[in-house]
Amino acid sequence: MKKIFTLFSAFLFALNLFSQTYFSENFNASSNLPAGWVQWNEDSLVVSPQVAANYGLTFGNKAWIITGTTNRFAVSTSYYDPAGQSDDWLVSKPIILPPSATQALLSYAALSANGNYLESYELRLSTTDSLPSSFTTVLYSNGATSAGYNENGVFLGNYAGDTIRLAWRNVSNDQLILILDDITIKAAKKSDLAVLNTDLYRHNDLGTTGTPKGIIQNFGIDTVKNFKLNYQVNNLPVVSQNITGVNITPYNTYDYTAATSFSTGIAGEYKFKVWASDINAFPIDSNSVNDTVKKTTFFYSTTAKKKVVMEEFTGAWCGYCPDGHTAMADLMASEPDVIGISVHSRNGGGSTADKMEIPEGDSIVSSFASGFPSATFDRLYFFDNPDGGFSPDEWAAIFTERKDWATPANVSFQNFMYDSVSRQVTVDVKADFLIDINSKFGMNLMFVEDSVIGTGAGYNQRNYFCAGCGAEDVNSLFYSSPSSIPNYPHNNLLRKSLAGTWGSRGVVPDSAISGGTYTQSFSYVLPSAWNANHVRIVGVLQEYTSSTLVREILNAEQAWIIGYEEPVEPNSITEATDKFAGVSLFPNPASDKMNVQFDLLEAGVVKATIVSVLGENVKEVYSGGLNTGVHSIAYNTSNLPAGTYFLKLQTNNSFSVKQFAVVR
Repeated sequence: MKKIFTLFSAFLFALNLFSQTYFSENFNASSNLPAGWVQWNEDSLVVSPQVAANYGLTFGNKAWIITGTTNRFAVSTSYYDPAGQSDDWLVSKPIILPPSATQALLSYAALSANGNYLESYELRLSTTDSLPSSFTTVLYSNGATSAGYNENGVFLGNYAGDTIRLAWRNVSNDQLILILDDITIKAAKKSDLAVLNTDLYRHNDLGTTGTPKGIIQNFGIDTVKNFKLNYQVNNLPVVSQNITGVNITPYNTYDYTAATSFSTGIAGEYKFKVWASDINAFPIDSNSVNDTVKKTTFFYSTTAKKKVVMEEFTGAWCGYCPDGHTAMADLMASEPDVIGISVHSRNGGGSTADKMEIPEGDSIVSSFASGFPSATFDRLYFFDNPDGGFSPDEWAAIFTERKDWATPANVSFQNFMYDSVSRQVTVDVKADFLIDINSKFGMNLMFVEDSVIGTGAGYNQRNYFCAGCGAEDVNSLFYSSPSSIPNYPHNNLLRKSLAGTWGSRGVVPDSAISGGTYTQSFSYVLPSAWNANHVRIVGVLQEYTSSTLVREILNAEQAWIIGYEEPVEPNSITEATDKFAGVSLFPNPASDKMNVQFDLLEAGVVKATIVSVLGENVKEVYSGGLNTGVHSIAYNTSNLPAGTYFLKLQTNNSFSVKQFAVVR
């Protein structure tokens, strides 16, 4: 049985909506249960050794434990060997509710660690003691808890003046991990309906039809039976509709869709506002702070050529991540407009968990990673995926959706130079805008390296797909590999981001103009440990706001430092014997004709391909079987634009790459 689990690094409480607090517990004070809390292991089942081996969680005979580093939370497992149904209790300390707590509302986050293994639990209440037999009142029951962060609410005003204990009881049958955090009891508003989001994206092709839809959540103690949904575009008339026949209990959500769509035939900037009113036919919301969502959107009549930056979250410690490495390699091979970057993280592990982690990558992981492996595309929060990251089986579909979206500018490189002696790279990243747009922008240059092979812990890749490794899969490329793969080639590795995680401000003005060209110069000396033949640069233009939720990468470009060299793929022949000798190109630079001469050391099928500085195949100039010996291939270069190219020779798992120039 395949079990995937990612420890959440932080939980976010969406809104500060309440006044008086009667009780609060977020488990951050200690790695032990809070004082006065107790746990009961009523099932006495044996936890599967995979829980400790794969996820680093040691339960022993405990029903619940506290895990995490700075941001801690309580977890319980239902993954037993042999399988069985959990009966694990976590009981709070006594909680005194004053007589005035007639509007007390309990809120907490309970979620499954993996969307494929949904946990079941009960929330119970006792007014006597902490023994399981005393919790006869069931406040809430959930047989399939979602994996995304979600808040649950239970009205406790009927217990004003009482001393109560709360118990969370894990009753899952052969699932994985149940997570509990952010428990509060506060005085709530009577009616409080919050508009959490809307699906209107910032950048759109002219003529795109927008239908505001999103999520509304009830933070009040009254069940919402009806309300009015409103939206407005710029200063146009308000569009309203009455929503009736609903039953939104405290903390539950409602997916709304406006009955009337919006579209425009005029390019430019548009201000959208969506809000709720007239809750249960009462014109005043008890808490008006969270009623409204505002968004600025842009509609373009002209759009630039889009390239998509895909950032994969991975780690040498992650036994499921080889699957992600393969999925990204396949997508990059089939889609030339995807720019793949692997962002390594220790995921809370020790200093040997991953030796390839960098601070800039940590910020991306904390903002977007929803698991390992997962990936974000252009650092965009898709409306229907609030966690930010996507799992490998979704990557191809998300790229296909994203690549056709509107973008206001092209990104390119100018004045690129690499000094092989000093190892200094200098390059200008240029953004050419096709429209007028008011926003805030950042520019950046990232360095990415292929075929990074280190020694020992932090480089050896953990593998769960091999026989007896926890997720045995005879169809996996890694079934025959060991559980810890030495000399593993880590490809697309993010090495450095020169302008930090979010880019540097000031080069592109907040009011960019159509036809405007904005250039930022970067310079960097490659560390000696990097193989310059395997390094490429990625230039990006991204939006910059005060929130990481709106720091979308608008466009990007990539190029190799020296020349395109095929990366070593995991589970392939990593040290193939060189089959070519004496490779030479002449004349170089070439004008109308170029010859390549080489000594083939082993007979086989030889392919010769012209490759651009971006790593894209331009032309296959030869493909056929050759015997050993010296050979020469001629190619007419008159149809090639002036510039720098590479000739790649390939045969029998061996290749040779030579750089040449075309002049006019």
